[in-house]
Amino acid sequence: MKFAVKLLAAWAALTASPAVLSCPQLLGTWRSSKALSMDYNEKFAQLAPKQKELLVQILGLMTLTVTDKAVREHGQPSMKVTVGGKESDFVFEELSYPYRVLSCDSSSAEVVSQHPYAGAMQYTIHFVDKDTYWVSSGKLPSSREFFVRVRE
Repeated sequence: MKFAVKLLAAWAALTASPAVLSCPQLLGTWRSSKALSMDYNEKFAQLAPKQKELLVQILGLMTLTVTDKAVREHGQPSMKVTVGGKESDFVFEELSYPYRVLSCDSSSAEVVSQHPYAGAMQYTIHFVDKDTYWVSSGKLPSSREFFVRVRE
């Protein structure tokens, strides 16, 4: 009887807490690929002219490092971007925030993160191969941003 109670208590503890999954192919440092992203977006994404004008200027600049517990967005100097004739500052701030893998296999990973500005986000990372993945933008769902591994 005591064994059954202990077993039931252990099962309850495991099922009550969220699963901690690993996704080894996600770990490493990744850089946005302007060439891959714009090649796809020009062929398939339904972008307004101003959206395309912005993406051409900012894709290929972001670098991310993913550890087993956090994502680090590497900061870099602010830059000026022009969209529709209006110039604005575009900031790449140094950020670090937690994430959790909900599922992972050789073709994709479902991830939830707590971004300091965007808040809780759930998204799918689609692996092209061991050194390339893409994500869709929530604001531009037909567009893709591709990332290429810089180092493991």
